[in-house]
Amino acid sequence: MKIAYLFDSGSSYKIQDQDDCFVVPMTIEIQNGQESQIYLDSVNITRSELEKVLNSSAVVKTSQPPLGHIIETIDNIYKQYDLIIAIPFSEHLSSTFNTILGLQKEYGKDKFLVANTNAMSITGNWFLDDLKEYIAKNKTINQEQLNELAAKVRKNQCGVVIVANTKRLIAGGRLKGIKGLIAKAFKFKLIIKYKGSLNFKDKSINTKEAIDKALAVLDADCDYSNKGIKRFSVLANLENDNDNIDLSNYVVEKLNTLVKNEKALLPDCVIAHTGPNTFSILIESN
Repeated sequence: MKIAYLFDSGSSYKIQDQDDCFVVPMTIEIQNGQESQIYLDSVNITRSELEKVLNSSAVVKTSQPPLGHIIETIDNIYKQYDLIIAIPFSEHLSSTFNTILGLQKEYGKDKFLVANTNAMSITGNWFLDDLKEYIAKNKTINQEQLNELAAKVRKNQCGVVIVANTKRLIAGGRLKGIKGLIAKAFKFKLIIKYKGSLNFKDKSINTKEAIDKALAVLDADCDYSNKGIKRFSVLANLENDNDNIDLSNYVVEKLNTLVKNEKALLPDCVIAHTGPNTFSILIESN
């Protein structure tokens, strides 16, 4: 059986470079005054172009890939493959998951499976590796088996985003009122937990202190200090490259593990809301 894997640009990191993997791009809308322009993530707007927009006064919104684009991609895949396994972006952050789930009813569970893993960035790649290993070992996969694999991932994975500049959170209404004013005035680094959805956990003036607090949040969730680390990724996207290197090394030192840091970046559809000046850590425990 020939299997294709369908992602969106929020649930994967450079996954299109791998065989049998297909990506549908999220939509990014940029409003400058009365003018509005819609882009397809990484298709007709680059990462650097988006970051320039995010540092301006423009209003930026994101949404799921166009339905027609998703259906066209699926139909084209079926010309070459027997089964599609979709691994969409987190259902809590995008309507993509529910759209994909609705399409499964049209195509049927014998030909179209959907994994609910809360995938974001490189965690989608991680799940693909486990999935291919499972299929190679068991020679088969169905929706029930896929659900079991996805449930383990949701339990053992957690992430934290450290936001260095609160401008986009305030502009998007995610940081309101006096909290927003205080965070901006004191230049707090905000610590936001990612577990399917994004939730504020703590704050700090110093980035290394923020990392210490972030690691404590991660450990409280997936208990990596006792279970051990299966995988981790530092997604360093601060303005200063030396800070990215120094702080990434600091995380590796604090984790004290032989597991390799799999470097990645937050998806464009996430930094559109958090801003580009971020430092993130994703951990999957054993």
